[in-house]
Amino acid sequence: ELMDAAAAAHVREIFFGIESGNETMRTSSQKDLAREDVVRTIGLARQRGILTLGSFVIGLPGETLQSARDTMNFAVELKLDDAGFAVATPFPGTQLRRQAIDKGLLESDRYEDLNMTKSVMRTETLCCKQIKELQSQAIDMFNGDLRKRLGLGAHDIPYLDLEERSCREALAMA
Repeated sequence: ELMDAAAAAHVREIFFGIESGNETMRTSSQKDLAREDVVRTIGLARQRGILTLGSFVIGLPGETLQSARDTMNFAVELKLDDAGFAVATPFPGTQLRRQAIDKGLLESDRYEDLNMTKSVMRTETLCCKQIKELQSQAIDMFNGDLRKRLGLGAHDIPYLDLEERSCREALAMA
């Protein structure tokens, strides 16, 4: 019903905070969404011509190499129209920061480093450098798949003009 109402209101895009492609990581980040529910909801939006944008986080406490790869694969599997991959950032006053401090995971306490692109918090199994590399891999993997779905070359930058009918048609066919 909500998706029908969004389409009737001419909603053009919805930004979904999916966080992770790994069930355990979604639950631990308080995104208790079942994989099937995420897939179904994205599908409902696409069926109504609404562009889908997904947000993912790499490097939350408990993140492993496998759970990060699950996230990358899930983002591609969803065939989102766009996706962002942030590095987990323990901002002051957040539960994530308290958790990072309690577990001894905080590697930098410099305010200027808290920007969701610089890794300042390791996990139990990944160092900050690995987390940053995984973020870059996720972006490259998703963008490579998006380029392929849109029939673009390796160096073409996918750009969505919501008013351009041919772009929306290309995405619908992807």
